[in-house]
Order: sequence, then C-alpha cells, then structure tokens
Amino acid sequence: MEALCDLTPCGVCGQEVPVAETSEYEILAIPNISLLSVDGPCTPAAPRSGKTTYTLPDGSSQYCMQPAACRGGKVDVCMTCFKALKSNCLPEHSLVCYDAGPLPPGKAGEDLLQCFL
Repeated sequence: MEALCDLTPCGVCGQEVPVAETSEYEILAIPNISLLSVDGPCTPAAPRSGKTTYTLPDGSSQYCMQPAACRGGKVDVCMTCFKALKSNCLPEHSLVCYDAGPLPPGKAGEDLLQCFL
C-alpha cells in the first residue's frame, strides 16, 4: 500500500506522480526526444524558457527536463508524457510548454499561498 503513495517527479512535465505511473528510460531512447530540446523552435505554445533544464552527462545535449528525475542519462517519465512523445506530440504540461522555474527557498507552500491572498 505504501508503494502506491510514493511520488516521484516526471522528468518531462516536472509534476509529482505516483511511482507506479512512471517508467525509467534512457534519455536518448525516449521517442521524439528532440521535441524537448532547449534549442528547439520557440513558439507561443512552446516558449522554451529554459529555466529548468538537464544536460546529458557528456555535455552533448540540453533538454527542458526536471533534473530531480534524471540520473546518469536515465529519467523517470509519466505515462501521459510518454504517450504524447511516442505520438510525436509535445506533452501538454511539459517544461517546454510551461516552466515557472524553481520555487523560492523557504516555506514554498506557504509562500505560494501568500501570492493568492
């Protein structure tokens, strides 16, 4: 039961998802990985702000990915993002489409709540 509650970040969208809903992939083996490239085309739908990026260990490529989900050239990807990439589509919530950057240090949840009060 505890394993069902364990969360991990998806490397593509950065969202915390149940571990059971992710799989680990070699980054370069992800279908259509070029869609996540930092230096891809910028459009209103894919601004590629580059605030959250991961560089491959050999320094050859940089992707709009959550570094916390990446380990030595491998990354955890949620089913939703993987299905979109496999269909040659940019995942709707990917860091290419939306990237607000990291939360400020401190009590992030409380600080974020204060923004809405």
